[in-house]
Amino acid sequence: MYLVFGTLTFRNSQLLLAELDSIKDCNKSILETGVSKLEGFCPAMFLRQNVPLNHKTVPRAPWEIAHIHDADGSLHMILSPGDAKMVVEKAWGERHPLSGRAGGVPITYTMIYAPRTEEEVKVQGRILRAAVWYGVEGREEIK
Repeated sequence: MYLVFGTLTFRNSQLLLAELDSIKDCNKSILETGVSKLEGFCPAMFLRQNVPLNHKTVPRAPWEIAHIHDADGSLHMILSPGDAKMVVEKAWGERHPLSGRAGGVPITYTMIYAPRTEEEVKVQGRILRAAVWYGVEGREEIK
């Protein structure tokens, strides 16, 4: 349910974008940022195109790991089955309504709720790192 994490504040929005940039900067040999190919007009994180893909990820938008919705600060990302389960159990997010149902959308396509606090921004950073790790099938250490 979208109301669990509430409204994204401007400060948390800036912290979330800074977290995205920090993860990219610490892993610049495998990551880059840009505009989402799935949602358009919102910030996204991609594996560099020279990085071998985990083909369990979304084939419709190769290399896109996650994107942040400008409107509310929630994120969509592809997680490992275990991480997706934990996110739902801890009420940090929910399965995307099309996950496992629409062509090419994996069952672990997950919406992470917008952070209300700085601590929740840190949780999103940990979840995002887990999504990157899954995207490279654990072949890289994610900082």
